[in-house]
This record gives sequence, C-alpha cells and structure tokens, in this order.
Amino acid sequence: VKAMNRRKNKLTEYFDDNPDTRRIFFLVFYIIFFIFIAIILRQSSSVSTTTYTKKNTGLNKSYTLDDISSNNYHLNIVEDINGVKNVYDGDINKDKALFDKSGNPSLNYYKEGNSYYLRNNNTLQYDKTDNPFASYKFITKDGLNNLIIHGTYLSITNYFSGEEKDYNYLISTSTISRLFDNKEVDVDDKENTLTIKSNNEHIIEIDMDLTSYYHMLDKNITNYKLTLTYSKYGEVGDININKNY
Repeated sequence: VKAMNRRKNKLTEYFDDNPDTRRIFFLVFYIIFFIFIAIILRQSSSVSTTTYTKKNTGLNKSYTLDDISSNNYHLNIVEDINGVKNVYDGDINKDKALFDKSGNPSLNYYKEGNSYYLRNNNTLQYDKTDNPFASYKFITKDGLNNLIIHGTYLSITNYFSGEEKDYNYLISTSTISRLFDNKEVDVDDKENTLTIKSNNEHIIEIDMDLTSYYHMLDKNITNYKLTLTYSKYGEVGDININKNY
C-alpha cells in the first residue's frame, strides 16, 4: 500500500511539474474513451438495422399460408375505394363459398369453382352471374404468395403478449403488373404495402394498400385498400344451395 501511494504521489508530482504533459495525457485519454463509446454504439446500431432490413420474408418460417390453402374458414373482406367501402362476408369450404356483399339491399352470392351465382330474392334460387369481386386475384393463396415472395420485407412488429406479430412488406406497382397482369410497366409511384398479422403462427388478418397499382389503372382512384380478416379455421361445414344454370 505504501509503495502504491509513493507511485501515486510521484505521478501527481510529475503532472504538477509538467502541465503540458498532463493536458496531452487527458486529451489522449478522452479521445480513446470516445472512440470506444462510438464503436459500441455502431455495433448496437448495426444489430438493429440488420433486424429490420433482412431479406427473409418470414413465410414458412414464422407463419404459413397452409390454413388459407386448406379452404375452410370464415372470411371478411373490406374493399375501400376512395373512402367508399364494400364489405364481403361469408364462409369458404373447399371449392365452395357462400357470402354477402354489403349494400341496400345486400346481395347474397354462391361460388363453386370458378363460377358465381347471385341469389334471386323472388325464386330464392341462385342464378349464374359474374365474379362480383374485381380484386379476387389478390386474395387467393397463389396471389398472396406472389405478393409476399416478390415483395420487400421491411420489419416485424411484436406485441406485448408475444403471440401476435405483424410482418410488413413493400411491393412495387411494376412488380404487381408483371405478376398479375403479365404487363411490363414503368412507373415511379409510391410503393404498395402489405401487412400480415399472425397469432400463434396462424394468419388472422392481411392489410393491403394497393393505391399505387390501382391509380396506375384508373387515375380517378386515389385510395385503394383491402383488409382480409380470417376466423373459424377448420370449422365451416358443407355448403349446399339451389341454383339455376
């Protein structure tokens, strides 16, 4: 202890006798200290950036489309075009679906394979009609898969419960046009967005903002959003109705 005190006293006397040396010593010390802090902060920032810009889409790793491809669930679709909303709500089982479209009065549809039927309120039977949902291509399993795989993964949002997670993506209008319309276009609009909401690995909601894509098709469309909400996986029974051909 006495030897340490003697060395400390000698160091103090040395600095007292050499003020320039003391200033240089502390200057070098602080430079090294701040360089060390900067290195730590840079490493911390790098980890965060890697987490939120990774290219892995999460598909088949954190969630899958298996429940959707099984075609047995209740589906609610909200189509928002320039603030006007169309709501489609119904059940899907295998290649059949029975759903209502909002309106006054509401319309009741039956789908079997690629054919659609509209309920006649007079005969109470279903007459063949056209597909009432113009954006059907985006809600099929293959359509969703294309949007996810060819989109750019942005980030994941974890909620406090640990069960619900949101996966966020961007996808360009030119990519959508090439994949779904088989057309090459050159546009420089804001990219379209896609959010997959999962709960315990099951998809519960998909939100799409396709304004850029639909604005390219129709300049009068300044807002186009789709919200798909899934429930009752595996609980929908057989769908059987009377129809006219």
